[in-house]
Amino acid sequence: MWFRKHSKFYSFFYYFIKSTIASEKSFPSFILPKDYYGLDDTKPGWRDFKKYTTLIKNFCEENNVKYFFVLIPTLTNLNDNYPYREVNQKVEEFTNLMEIAFFSLFNVFYGYNAEDLWVSGANTHWNAKATQIAAEHLSAFLYNNNIFR
Repeated sequence: MWFRKHSKFYSFFYYFIKSTIASEKSFPSFILPKDYYGLDDTKPGWRDFKKYTTLIKNFCEENNVKYFFVLIPTLTNLNDNYPYREVNQKVEEFTNLMEIAFFSLFNVFYGYNAEDLWVSGANTHWNAKATQIAAEHLSAFLYNNNIFR
């Protein structure tokens, strides 16, 4: 972060790799945490996710609270090269198994050029366009699933 903030060359190089090379080839798996791949019950993070998602679901049912799961993607590689695709699929499969309403914003953003949704080249947070797209689709999901009226 320090280099991105203080070096225009480094910042340019970082975002060039992120937006050009990575969007075509995906991220090398060694850059991402090992717990993000080959998810099964031998991975502590995956076990914890399942445990706490189940506890939250049970709490909500006991207290008559509607529970739904929204998957919010990082705005990078919004195509088949998305580096967290396996995680997304496993989360969706598990929430479906648990009968938890699931909504993926990755599916909404799929196919968009990620840079068009960033605040700027140095700030990959959602811009107004990304926020509006997400809000429109999420509100339709909430309405269609009788979560909010």
